[in-house]
Amino acid sequence: MARYVELVPVGKLVWSTYAKGLRNFVWLRYANEFHNIAIKAGSLIVRAFLLGRALELYFKAFLFSRGYGETDLKKKFGHNLKRLLDEAISHGLDTKIHISHRVRTDIEAFNSVYTSKTLEYFSTQYLLTQPKLPELGRLLRFAVALKKFLGTHIRKPT
Repeated sequence: MARYVELVPVGKLVWSTYAKGLRNFVWLRYANEFHNIAIKAGSLIVRAFLLGRALELYFKAFLFSRGYGETDLKKKFGHNLKRLLDEAISHGLDTKIHISHRVRTDIEAFNSVYTSKTLEYFSTQYLLTQPKLPELGRLLRFAVALKKFLGTHIRKPT
């Protein structure tokens, strides 16, 4: 017969270095999955949503690697891609990969649609008109640059 043991934390819980490394790696893996499927998606709305989620997770994985915790990211940034990008840049992302003015402008334009949940919750109006999106090709290429850099920067802990 199995025993049930309840663990009750005492005081503030602190993540180990290994646990933080594993968290960072897992978030990067999720970002890669969303990115890979975004590339293959046939629907523009679906592609845009998946790309937005991939970018969000790439930025968060980078910020985790710079010492942020999940609560910090959730409270301060939520799903706001522009604010996440700005914070990543303030922590040196732009010294690791090129972030053009056009990419920043596209992120800002895309962010207004992405944060509104317009892409996430289907509306029949999209059968008639698509939401206003920036050119996704540039953002997909930017996501590739993030994937390459973070893939060498964030490794699975051993």
